[in-house]
Amino acid sequence: MYFNERTVMQERRITVRITKNLETKYSLANSLLKSGSRTKNISELGIALPVLHKLEPETILDLEIKISNSDKIIRTKGKVVWSKRIDDSRYPFEVGIKFLNFSKEDLSVQKGHLKNTQNI
Repeated sequence: MYFNERTVMQERRITVRITKNLETKYSLANSLLKSGSRTKNISELGIALPVLHKLEPETILDLEIKISNSDKIIRTKGKVVWSKRIDDSRYPFEVGIKFLNFSKEDLSVQKGHLKNTQNI
């Protein structure tokens, strides 16, 4: 069977990413200064997020992700795994973030939210 580069990239995904616009706050780990954004997509393992400033891979962030149609906010840490410049005047960069430490409760809430989103 022949695999092109796109097929290989799709096969490397462990979980499904869902296009979802969730209110998110992020800051450098242990910083009091927070920035706001909205997710581009989300999975059980991470998110893609447009951001105001270039963030280098390996940067650790504190994240607050508001679950839509709920008062629930997931608080976790994430690590930037990739960063790129995008053509957007409001958010000139986009980053891929891997979640580092979900609590069992937050992981359950997030999995439930993703499952409900997939069924819509």
